[in-house]
Amino acid sequence: MNLCHQEDIQKLTTQELFQQHNYICYLRGDGWQKEQHYVFDYPYLYLYAFHMHVIKEIEQRGYSVDPLWKDSCFRGIHRGYEISMLTYDDLDIPIHLYKEN
Repeated sequence: MNLCHQEDIQKLTTQELFQQHNYICYLRGDGWQKEQHYVFDYPYLYLYAFHMHVIKEIEQRGYSVDPLWKDSCFRGIHRGYEISMLTYDDLDIPIHLYKEN
């Protein structure tokens, strides 16, 4: 599975939106650096920022997401928290996160 284009998030069906959420959870957690995926060429916080776009759309549709995923340090149930010295203040996160999509 691939991430959808950032500008297409609002066009996804609810099922597709939750598939994106689940895939991003996998990438943030146990899937981090396990497969060749373009998101691994970018800082982790880019993936987190993209995930926040997806979560925002999910919530705008009246659904809820486990609040743990809103914490940039949370890496899933199996990995727990990863404390990083890198914060949003350290990165200039562009509006369009990935050039590949």
